[in-house]
Amino acid sequence: MARGLVAASLLAATGCAAIPMPENPFATAPPSEPAPTTLSVQTLGTIPQPSATQFVEGLDALPDGNLVEATGAVDGQPSRLMVLASATGRVLRQVDVKGVFAEGLAVVHGLPDRPPSIWLLTWHDQVALHYGTDLALLATVPLTNPTGQGWGICFDGHELITSDGSATLTRRSPATLAVTGAFTVTAAGRPTIGLNELDCADGVVWANQFPTGPGLTTPLNSGNTLFAIDPYTGRAGTAADLAGLQRAEHPGGGDPDAVPNGIAINPDGTAWITGKDWRDLVRVRLTEKMPKSVGAGYHHRGPFALRTFYDV
Repeated sequence: MARGLVAASLLAATGCAAIPMPENPFATAPPSEPAPTTLSVQTLGTIPQPSATQFVEGLDALPDGNLVEATGAVDGQPSRLMVLASATGRVLRQVDVKGVFAEGLAVVHGLPDRPPSIWLLTWHDQVALHYGTDLALLATVPLTNPTGQGWGICFDGHELITSDGSATLTRRSPATLAVTGAFTVTAAGRPTIGLNELDCADGVVWANQFPTGPGLTTPLNSGNTLFAIDPYTGRAGTAADLAGLQRAEHPGGGDPDAVPNGIAINPDGTAWITGKDWRDLVRVRLTEKMPKSVGAGYHHRGPFALRTFYDV
């Protein structure tokens, strides 16, 4: 989303005015759904971004282990789609995405008789762009949703899941983007609006959350929350506070746009995390410890190195 415009756009759509968020809005949450359990974040290493002003909007991993990243059109620069070497951050190939504001992306792979490909969303342009992994444009298709915006997208091995800045995640065909279903995400019994960049791994939907107005449900820093969501129940049962990473990437502060906005889960359970105007892509390990009662209702093993959603 463009600098300084996203929150205003979403607030206009929802009719809400920005207000200071309470330190822990879960304090009076309904007892029927526990507050998210906190994940610990361990930094394992970094690779540099091609530019310290990369306005990152999407991140995912290719089957060969390299990364694909999308940036938005800001500061007179066009949106870009690029493939980065996961060992060094070096740009292996890139294309300008002209005339649109690029958003989240998802790599689709592992489907019978379909080579790997990349879906790239756009913010207000109401289209999605379909690329080969060589970054050749294959198709441009309409993207429709209630807010008229594209934010995040991920592929769960069968379907695409997209976000639009609301608390609703939409299921779509990986071939056509046709809507096949939708579900509302809740944390401590309340909708989690502002769902942004997504990644799907091992039956979990990971979501960055963009800071916005009333209804934002995070026990952590507004704008620095990463949720792990059960796509069957819609529950955001665990959450990570990425504020420490954000401060490390912007030690001077003062950039309200510099929120986390990219996650790619690796096969070994580690993750790449980056954000808008971050200097680096940061490789982390996310671990949890939760009571069995909190994990009840989860159906899949999560991508954590030490724990599962329903076994400690």
